Amino acid sequence: MNSLFAGLLWLVPVWPLLLALGLTLPAIRKFGIALLPWALLPALLVWVLAGSAQLGWIALDWQQALYAPDVLMGTRITLDSLSFIWLSLALLVWGVASLHSKWVKDNQAWRFALFFLLSMSGSLGLSLAADAISFYLMFSLMSLAAWGLVVHDQTEFAKRAGFWYLLLAVLAELVLFAGVVARAAELGTTDLAVWASQSSAEWGLGLIWLGLAVKVGVPLLHIWLPLAHPAAPVSASAVLSGVMIKAGIIGWWVMLPSLVMQDSVFVSFMPWLGVTTMLLAAVLGLMQTDPKAVLAYSSISQMGWLIWGLGWVWQGAEPDALVIWVAWFALHHALIKGALFLGVGWIKVTATESRIVPWIWVGLILLGLLLAGMPWSAGAWLKAQMKLASLEAGLVMPYALLVMGSVATALLMIHFLRRLAKLDSVSREQAKPINRLALLSWFGLVALAAGWIYWVASPVWNAEGLFDALKPLVIAIVLAMAWRIRIHKQLICPAGDLVVWFEVLGRKVSIWQRVYQAWWQRMMQRSSKGSSRFYDAYRQLLARASSTEGRLLNWPVFMQSLGLVVLVFVGLLVFG
Repeated sequence: MNSLFAGLLWLVPVWPLLLALGLTLPAIRKFGIALLPWALLPALLVWVLAGSAQLGWIALDWQQALYAPDVLMGTRITLDSLSFIWLSLALLVWGVASLHSKWVKDNQAWRFALFFLLSMSGSLGLSLAADAISFYLMFSLMSLAAWGLVVHDQTEFAKRAGFWYLLLAVLAELVLFAGVVARAAELGTTDLAVWASQSSAEWGLGLIWLGLAVKVGVPLLHIWLPLAHPAAPVSASAVLSGVMIKAGIIGWWVMLPSLVMQDSVFVSFMPWLGVTTMLLAAVLGLMQTDPKAVLAYSSISQMGWLIWGLGWVWQGAEPDALVIWVAWFALHHALIKGALFLGVGWIKVTATESRIVPWIWVGLILLGLLLAGMPWSAGAWLKAQMKLASLEAGLVMPYALLVMGSVATALLMIHFLRRLAKLDSVSREQAKPINRLALLSWFGLVALAAGWIYWVASPVWNAEGLFDALKPLVIAIVLAMAWRIRIHKQLICPAGDLVVWFEVLGRKVSIWQRVYQAWWQRMMQRSSKGSSRFYDAYRQLLARASSTEGRLLNWPVFMQSLGLVVLVFVGLLVFG
């Protein structure tokens, strides 16, 4: 049983990769979309077996650490409590998104399936990777293959989003590679268990941090997110926001020396970077009109919570125990955000007279409340437990700023639902036949997002915890109503914000270059005679230089000249 389980672990990232390679055969391409759910079969079996073993239903040593010394520089994969949570969020969101990929009906659907499978392979693989080379390769595979999902629709907006996504992804991969090589050379190993307990040069750690920060979406490096999410099909947006964006957090944990980070420079600024990210992204998200763009900025804001959480974990004496709370929070966000993006798809492709539309709206409203941390939800319970854990560990938490972050999240969800409601029959896509399995999976994901915490824990609620969870919601509703009544104005910022300024700067530089070229051509035309004389003199100089070079390259002449120089030099030393 244990050997079978070990074999399934190796198949988790390999099986989707093999199916992707199969799509290069024309005879298999027509089955591309249908193959997507089957690519998760090994991961599903691993998840079921490991979960059953944890519940005591079967006798299985589910915590595995496997090593293949002959693959690359020694490939390691592991499954423990933390990687099980990472695998869970990847499996659930990728699985539901696979069923919703049947909406992709164009003649290039096999190409979408190809990039989807490649990204899936990388996403599942990095959840289990236990050595730096494997993690880097899986991370790169996931990031670069996702470009094909962003540009799939081939619209001008999609091409623009794909350009910025690929530009930042490639730069991030180069920086990350330099950091990985530097750290591996300094420590002499690629084993991430060793990396977690041993520090190294700050500049190498900084390169790793920066390379992963692009995927996390920290301020100034976030510009790909608001463009990529609206451009990609909804099933791709679900995994981009629900799963792929979390890869940076996973990378920071496993590739930086997490067990000895208390004395590092990262501990001092990570919590403040997280608070800045959650508030700044919320302000920009409230200035969007496209519901998917609002969700994109909401994802950046929620990543601020995870950035803050990781900084909080690194302050503790036992970060490997505290990080479980951050992983549960990541799972909570992945389920909700994946379901929200897919819910936008259901609103767009479902006929207005359909009887399921009101139920879809009920699910979307529930998801918004869950993300805002409503009472009796996983988000509210996790925040309360993190508060208690911080008090027990003696850690300081900026509670007032975190309350502001909760209010910002609630305001974003109110704005998202309001913008989604403005999609009239003209802006809707053509109604498509309802796939009952996909619809059932979406409602299942909503139910799981609402109740998963009661399956893995036994939350206990008190009056103080319920009040803390309700307060941000009440503040957000009051602020939204006050803005609606007194101001009633939609402030607008284009999706991608800084991208617009970069593009304006590029156009200015292009105009300046054309003006300079025209000026240079005029100057050359006015001084054609002088240019001709200058060119003739230049040719004569080159001819003399060539003749001199030829004499120097003549070995006897060169040695005679060198001997003469040496004699003159010696004479000056003796008689000078």
